[in-house]
Amino acid sequence: MPFSQTYPPAAPTITGDTITVAIWLADVPRVARVLNDLAQQRYISGRIFATGPRATGGAIIFDQVTTTDLFLGRDVEVIAPAQDFPILTDTAPTPLTAAVAKWGGRVFVSDEARDRNRMDVLRREMTKLSNTLVRKVDTVSIAALDAAPINTLAAGTAWSAATAAQMIANLVDASVLVNGPDMGYALDLMLLNPTNFAQLLKNADFRNAMQAASPTSLLREGIIGTFMGMEFGQTNRVAAGTAYGVQQGMIGGISDEVPPTTEVYREPGKQATFVQSDRRFVAYVTDPKAAVKITGL
Repeated sequence: MPFSQTYPPAAPTITGDTITVAIWLADVPRVARVLNDLAQQRYISGRIFATGPRATGGAIIFDQVTTTDLFLGRDVEVIAPAQDFPILTDTAPTPLTAAVAKWGGRVFVSDEARDRNRMDVLRREMTKLSNTLVRKVDTVSIAALDAAPINTLAAGTAWSAATAAQMIANLVDASVLVNGPDMGYALDLMLLNPTNFAQLLKNADFRNAMQAASPTSLLREGIIGTFMGMEFGQTNRVAAGTAYGVQQGMIGGISDEVPPTTEVYREPGKQATFVQSDRRFVAYVTDPKAAVKITGL
């Protein structure tokens, strides 16, 4: 019989068995990929910050722009024939540094849960680990915003008692603080606590104003479309009564020293298999005036 080989070879199959907890725990790349996929679906920080360069040596060096940087400090001039051109170069800002921190933890699956194929236990623990890492990354990112000299706006009336006109006025005032200065920014994302997000949805006059301004910005499944050039997001990492408006990807970056890591190992003394995951990163603000914090909502 002539020899025949298919290229590329067919994918491996499992016959007479299913993917068990034991098989999952033996496949570290699969566990790492699932944890990463779960995390990527939840990050709010990924909507605020751009992906920065690798944080080589445990820190990132960056410039922070707090005044207009679109123009040179000295204007161009009329040049007489055969005369020197004036030097217009500005003084460069003083570089800042931000140190990397490693955040991580581990969960375990007992030998009993493994042997009884308790996939629900493994799934629950991995989901909780992913959610906890996401919460920490987003919390650190919001703290980086708070530590930077971003714009601030105090709302005149809490949204629990505000009219639609007052709510819209808060959004307008916030956008003016970002868009108004001659710095080239355009506020396009407003992050709210779920409580304040719900207050917008419940206000019939706001809904009518939103839909009148943009017929395509309809409420679908409790999601606000684009309104006044802004998208709206909700997260518990933003305190109730507070909101952050940003230009997405302009405010700064998140830099990892190494890619997020996941390890799976068994401790015989505990008769349990541990899933350990961490992220070594830093969030930093390069353009604080591309953001505004609203308080008193």
